[in-house]
Amino acid sequence: MPSEPQPNPDAPDWRQLGQPLAPGYTSFRELREQVRRETGQQPIVLPPLPEPPEVAPRLSAAPPKGPITGQRPAIIMLPSDSGTGKSATGFTATVKGMTGTTPTVKSAAPTVHIRPDAPRAEKAETNGRTPTPQQRISAIITAVVGIIAIIVLVVRPFVSEHLPPGFAAGVAGFTTPPTPLPVYPSIALDTDHPAPLIWATSGVVMDESNGAILFSKNGDMPLAMASTTKLMTAVVALSHGSPDQMITVSTNAASIFCTCVGIKKGEQYSLHDLLYGMLMISGNDAAEAIAEGVGGGKEATFIKWMNDTAGALGLTHTHYMNPHGLDDDGHYSSARDLAVLGRYALGLPTIAAILATRNFTIPATSSHPQHGLVNQHQPLWWYPGADGGKPGWTGAARFVDVLSAVRNGHHLIAVIMHSDNDWVTDIRDMLNWGFNDFTWVSPHDVLSHGYIPYADSYGNFTWDVPSRVVNVDGKEYFPYTGYILSNPFLSYFNKQGGINHFGFPRGMPIPAASGQLTQHFDKRNITCNPATGTCSG
Repeated sequence: MPSEPQPNPDAPDWRQLGQPLAPGYTSFRELREQVRRETGQQPIVLPPLPEPPEVAPRLSAAPPKGPITGQRPAIIMLPSDSGTGKSATGFTATVKGMTGTTPTVKSAAPTVHIRPDAPRAEKAETNGRTPTPQQRISAIITAVVGIIAIIVLVVRPFVSEHLPPGFAAGVAGFTTPPTPLPVYPSIALDTDHPAPLIWATSGVVMDESNGAILFSKNGDMPLAMASTTKLMTAVVALSHGSPDQMITVSTNAASIFCTCVGIKKGEQYSLHDLLYGMLMISGNDAAEAIAEGVGGGKEATFIKWMNDTAGALGLTHTHYMNPHGLDDDGHYSSARDLAVLGRYALGLPTIAAILATRNFTIPATSSHPQHGLVNQHQPLWWYPGADGGKPGWTGAARFVDVLSAVRNGHHLIAVIMHSDNDWVTDIRDMLNWGFNDFTWVSPHDVLSHGYIPYADSYGNFTWDVPSRVVNVDGKEYFPYTGYILSNPFLSYFNKQGGINHFGFPRGMPIPAASGQLTQHFDKRNITCNPATGTCSG
């Protein structure tokens, strides 16, 4: 099997969500650093999340029995031994403040107390008899190994930074320290350009570094969210399953309405490969197989986990009815909720790696044929700095997209919902505004020297030219320069020859003499009297 692609070096840091944590709770970033510091491992399931009233999200396949009392503890979930209750270190721990069955946790190493009057080990092991030569040699070897182990533990922190990458992984007892994920500074709001006009019914731009919402249009409006659903499916799958878990495809999964990977009834796939099929090409069959396989054969159980996790993440305008996103009564989300979910999901290394992958092959096995996958998320192929996300489309949801991008040292997440036009204009215009970088970029230009999947279905984007404008509520937004024309300027502009006569707007109206306003353009300016609606230029 090909090795799993590494996360994009520009992948987001795993840090605290835009929703505030309850008082006394450890932040997600602190949890991540604690896991790395103590174990050198990445958690593969959800860290503890603040839970809303009367919602208790499941933290493991075997949830605690009985009531949960006291303040909820900080629990770090690590890869477990197939539900045996052991953590990655082999220890179990009792969590203060929780009664009943103990969930899988990462505990501290046990403290060893040595009594000063304890008999010498040599005599204790031999009941006072003179040890044999073999016993003496064994004792010496044990002592030497112990001394070496102590030396290693003492000097390792001082030399690990100078070892070649991967060197420590080849030495027994060493693990390669995880590569720190980049941390980007927060971004300042653009005060020179107005917020863009977008065709989408709702949209949000979030600063990934701190969860701040920079732009919102109907950000809390519940709407059908199509295949962006699969971001939650992936989060829950990694919370309750393991990447190497084998899943047998059911009749239901193999016959679901496509888009599809093409899996067949009775074939067996790893969760790892099904995640690639679900997220890269939006395979509904893979999503259904994951829900049934991880949910113990019960899709309803998996969907409950999805809704529990949505509640834990503070997604107050989200509800799930299925794991794939096909239109269903009661299946909805909001742009703000999708931004929070996207920020969380893209912070999990496995999901970030998949969403940043352009091409992947599920290798053939004795159970199934090979499947070649090409990432269908078009902006990943043409927008500068795009490093992951998830698009979707259904008849009810129209165009939906969650897109992460890093430019100019800043990291943003943009979401559009219910756009009747395309995945290009709104998402680009929102990100350009957020980054305050209006350098013209178009998928049409990228096609002259690159590749974008299914570009021919969109006329190779020949319509996406600088002169194209966004018309909303009697105003025109010019993506090429990031400025808006409204009346009386817009009416005069159109009557007097438009772009050919004036060029592109280069600013918003500013006060001029005698209460008039002037708006600057490439070739000549327009001055209007707001009181009379008369203009000249």
